[in-house]
Amino acid sequence: MKGAKPHAVTQAGLQRLSPVQETHLANWVIAQGYLGLAPSFNQVRIFAERVLAQGGDPRPLEKH
Repeated sequence: MKGAKPHAVTQAGLQRLSPVQETHLANWVIAQGYLGLAPSFNQVRIFAERVLAQGGDPRPLEKH
């Protein structure tokens, strides 16, 4: 669409992880996969909550 903004741009304010935090999380998941220890969904959620807490956001993640 002409003049339409990308979804990632319009939804950026709703994201709890910053782009840097998201990259950190993705790199951890990839590293775990290379080690043959691919994390479960719950493990990724817990790690994401820890990343958020270190960034000053102690709220737990919610289901959508």
